[in-house]
Amino acid sequence: MTKVTKKAYTEVDEILKYLPDEYVEKVPLKYRRMMHDCKDESYKVNIDPNKSIDEQKILYETRVILAYFRYYYWCKSEEDKKQMDEILKQNEEKIKDRYDFSKLNERPQDANKLSVAQEKEKANNLPMVVEKKSWFSKFILKIKNIFKK
Repeated sequence: MTKVTKKAYTEVDEILKYLPDEYVEKVPLKYRRMMHDCKDESYKVNIDPNKSIDEQKILYETRVILAYFRYYYWCKSEEDKKQMDEILKQNEEKIKDRYDFSKLNERPQDANKLSVAQEKEKANNLPMVVEKKSWFSKFILKIKNIFKK
């Protein structure tokens, strides 16, 4: 488990302390225990109960966990879930607009041409191949060289 995840668990555990019991009880006990057991004890959380979650300086991972809790445990009706779906879709569109993922898997055409040119250059700059010969092969070659002269 990463340090960021432990910090997020610490923040969520602290936020759950400020929520009304009706919300906390809707979250399954196994998740509440996990948040409490896996939290980073050395991380000091600064949660102001007078401010909304949007105004707090909390980690992105904390927001994700709270969104999960809201969607699966705190939405009272299907209409609430549909509203949450719309919010999540809008956030996803914002991310897509901010980062262009469409060209992520495309290979630039110039890069292919460069790689062919680079391969030719590498072929010309390869070191010579040195054959290792046994002492017997070397001895035979010397004898043959003597008779050639």
